[in-house]
Amino acid sequence: LMNNPDSAHSKWGVKVIHLVRNPFSMAVSNYHYHSQDPTPEPFVHWANPCSLTEKQIGPLADLVAPTLSRPMIRIPMNGELLPADMPIMTRQDFDNIANDCNSLFQTKAGLVNATYYEHLRALDPTEGLHMATTDKFSHFALMANDLIMFDRVRQLERDRSASASEPPRQRHTELDLITMPMEDWIDHPYESMYKFLVFLFHDHMPHKKKKALSERYEHAFAKKSRESNHFTTAKSADTAGLIGYLRKDEVFGGPLARIESLLEEILRRESFLAEVA
Repeated sequence: LMNNPDSAHSKWGVKVIHLVRNPFSMAVSNYHYHSQDPTPEPFVHWANPCSLTEKQIGPLADLVAPTLSRPMIRIPMNGELLPADMPIMTRQDFDNIANDCNSLFQTKAGLVNATYYEHLRALDPTEGLHMATTDKFSHFALMANDLIMFDRVRQLERDRSASASEPPRQRHTELDLITMPMEDWIDHPYESMYKFLVFLFHDHMPHKKKKALSERYEHAFAKKSRESNHFTTAKSADTAGLIGYLRKDEVFGGPLARIESLLEEILRRESFLAEVA
């Protein structure tokens, strides 16, 4: 769909669908998922959730900290826009997360030789949430890094297009990007699939076909969500309480809130560009 009509030339560009999720709901969903009895994934019986080597927190921090420490995006926080060079996360934030996990893992009476999974089952939910969020923190950091880098590439593409010598109708984009929150796919499966198909195919797929595929996906998702233990949203009564706890937490509250605001700003920008296109 991004191919050049002239087969003698390379394709015009690529389409990218970036799937994202609110970091707070993702953290709580991850905790609920891995602390189930029985657990759906065996790695929790042998993995060390705090290990810098196994979880790549140290190398990951070295990779993404330069971007997250100077995002060059103004994000809204507490009713005001932060300076563009205000960090989303610093190297110290990564160290604080690892140190917090190490203070919990195999340090409590009766859990000195316990597995990660046994900790998830035995610890207070707030402490289990800390451990599970550390275990998967690479996902949060890489999502934030990707949001920033995709935004920079999109700005470069806009600058290139604005300076192009071709008439506007003859210009083409080298990057066609859409950011889609997983919450939308969970809460509005039909609308999300339809949006996905419009982005991919535009007028190359008839409306009737897009509608039929979206309805099929909606029915399949509803069936799977009833039968699968993977869809944990709204299945746990303590979800709202744990999200509230995490927002106020000294270790995770600040970084996750800034990642959340970054995500909301990127979605706002994308919505605005779609409206003026």
